[in-house]
Amino acid sequence: MDEAEETEVPQPLGPGLTVEAALRAIVRRCSAEIDAHLAFVLDRDEPVGPHKARVWLRRLVTAMDAFAPVLKGKKAAAFRAEAKAIFRALGKLRDSDVLMERMVAQDKGGRLAEAAAALRQKVRGKLRDRNAVLFAPLLLRAVNDGVLFRAGPEARVMRGEPVARLAEAALDVAWEDCCAHRHRIGELPPVALHDFRKDLKTLRYQTEFFAPLLGSDRAEAFRAKLQRMQDLLGVATDAQVMQTAPEGAGKAKGGRRAETRKADRAAIRAALSDAQDIWLSLLEAEPWWRLRAAVGRLH
Repeated sequence: MDEAEETEVPQPLGPGLTVEAALRAIVRRCSAEIDAHLAFVLDRDEPVGPHKARVWLRRLVTAMDAFAPVLKGKKAAAFRAEAKAIFRALGKLRDSDVLMERMVAQDKGGRLAEAAAALRQKVRGKLRDRNAVLFAPLLLRAVNDGVLFRAGPEARVMRGEPVARLAEAALDVAWEDCCAHRHRIGELPPVALHDFRKDLKTLRYQTEFFAPLLGSDRAEAFRAKLQRMQDLLGVATDAQVMQTAPEGAGKAKGGRRAETRKADRAAIRAALSDAQDIWLSLLEAEPWWRLRAAVGRLH
């Protein structure tokens, strides 16, 4: 076999890709980002490392869930479980970084900073113990070698089909998961609000994956609204975390503490109100991929 046959030429994302080619392209991008950001986490202390690594791990899991019909169940589940384990380990760093950002001015004795540094070293040790840096390269090899794909007749046919049908089905599932939270966002308890935010992320990530593949010009406005909602709910959930932070976590005392709690409550109310307005506008309109499909049927 010559070099040209051994080297796969990546196909650019765009309308007309098959299911298999689309997944290969998505996994290639996710693996590169995960690899780079995990290396950043192990070598540097900036909060962007854990945050970005978690974002791309979640994107990868979202993609694997969407393409599940053409993936081997056990092999995909193993990679998914490892991605989630790394994600959870990095989550401890992310929570610590959020706390430090909010409380750095009040950490007079440096106890919070010391605890954050110790946690960072502990998480790095866990990541090294489980050879987390090998995760992305091993996943990419499994996709490139084809061992992650189902090999049955039906799966082979689906792998060679245009990605549109699979994409629309995955987007429908993600949309319905979000629509399960139809009641007012401000009335959701913290755990349900967190779940809603995760569902919005899934829908946004799938929109970002599939919009170039489906060739819709309506997807960007939809995606931007999801992004804005996600940011607003992030403000609310971060403020809720601060409301329930333990007493010894460097929180302000006396009148200053009361002022901080009052500001947090105001931030939560404002963020949830704005998110509710955006959510209602999304519920009143047909999702972008369904509009695209309806237009396609007319033509």
